[in-house]
Amino acid sequence: MEQINAKLCEMFPGREQQIETLLSLMGEPQEQTLPAIYVYGDHSLGKTTVIKSLMKLALPPHQYTFIDCIVCFEPRIMYQHVLNDLTQTKPTPTNKYKSQKCANLKEFVVKVGECCQLGKDAGETRYLIFDQAERLRDKSPDTLLPTLMKLRELDTLKIFSKHCPNNIDLDFFLSFVRFLYDVCNSNCKDLCEMFQLAFSLLPKYIEPVVKGRAKKGDTLTLIQHIEPYYRQAMDKLHLNEISSSQNAQTDDGIDLPYYTKLLLIASFLASYNPSRLDKRYFSKGSEETLRPYRRKTNQSQQGSPKKSPAKNSQYDASGGGKLRQQLLGPVAFPVERMLAIFDSIIPDSIDANVEIMKQVSTLVTLRLLTRTTPFDNLDSTKYKCNASYELVKKISSSIKFQIQHYLYDFE
Repeated sequence: MEQINAKLCEMFPGREQQIETLLSLMGEPQEQTLPAIYVYGDHSLGKTTVIKSLMKLALPPHQYTFIDCIVCFEPRIMYQHVLNDLTQTKPTPTNKYKSQKCANLKEFVVKVGECCQLGKDAGETRYLIFDQAERLRDKSPDTLLPTLMKLRELDTLKIFSKHCPNNIDLDFFLSFVRFLYDVCNSNCKDLCEMFQLAFSLLPKYIEPVVKGRAKKGDTLTLIQHIEPYYRQAMDKLHLNEISSSQNAQTDDGIDLPYYTKLLLIASFLASYNPSRLDKRYFSKGSEETLRPYRRKTNQSQQGSPKKSPAKNSQYDASGGGKLRQQLLGPVAFPVERMLAIFDSIIPDSIDANVEIMKQVSTLVTLRLLTRTTPFDNLDSTKYKCNASYELVKKISSSIKFQIQHYLYDFE
């Protein structure tokens, strides 16, 4: 790497810092890499030339491919170009212009995974370099860009396969890892945390198989068995309290600043309460001016036709009404609404030295909050609360806040 760095710096004077940064982010071929690196700047600064020269010096031709998004104006053309480069397939008259064929995105992902296992350097990192990458947002299908950002999942499964316990079948183990990755990937980006979570929950996952209550192929039964343990484990993982010896059991040890606890409570209320009831629960005006809210009963609805619960998935099995938000899960909310609820539930005036948005960033870092809007959207930022009711209830008890009085249709 030092020789490559010196040669590139000699070729491109004034770009020493950028070249060193790129080489450090690439690391060694066997190391885990970032899912994406975005290189940006004004026109005609040499970005494309620097990256092409870097790849040419640092990697063999079959370990990277350069895609011009203007030339590859259709996804099918892009798939074919990438696979041809990774497999070193060159259409010529001698091979009757043979080329790699790929019809859709799913097939492309499978074939890229196969390319990563070819040759003596199987398992080493492959790089896809997109010039004019902003054009990927306009290409069909809509899942193209998100899928390209998640190609590293292929490496994640490969890393887990190397740590499969000797007494467990590899396919059975990888099916558990795929389920866990799909569920917690949005909240857990750290590979070490993923390892910690997986191996702490694995004994619970295989427990029905060991006791003879289920077979290895009964995936749904095994997932239903592990679901309560998974929720508890995620709560402790957010606060860095999980350990394999605890088997995902929670305790009362929650260490968050006072205002951060109130913000988490406010976010939970914003995620599970309908926005139309904010005035009822959080208005600081006179209670006499507020109109009482009553749910309609079956007696008051005798004149109106009843809807069949079987025709609407939002109705519960008994036909007694719509499913509670508690069962549907948290919904995204604007940050302004959360701050308004926070201002309503705080008992005293807030200290002027407290930076509330830093507390919000802390909750996002702990993965108790998830940002649902893109970072380039500056008009309205939305979040979603990841904390469970049990965790929020414990936090509320620690600051003597009765959260059950502020929840709508919650049990």
